Amino acid sequence: MKLLTERESGHIDSINVTMTGYKAHHNVALLYQDMERWGDAECQWRLVLDRAPDFVPSRLGLMELYARTGRLAEAEQIRAKFAG
Repeated sequence: MKLLTERESGHIDSINVTMTGYKAHHNVALLYQDMERWGDAECQWRLVLDRAPDFVPSRLGLMELYARTGRLAEAEQIRAKFAG
């Protein structure tokens, strides 16, 4: 997980910094989801939503995770929290 922990310097400054931040965590969550590592995916999506609460793909990912694992009340809480 070097992408999440290390920062390179000396490169052109045109890199999209979100790709090494919350978007990287979102993509790692997707990988964990594909591996059915639900707890790890949940942790990554929660990190994203702590840093970027309006990032819809992570909200949807977390809601889907809860629905797929039978945690429907928690899925509804996420939906309701961000509906308004």
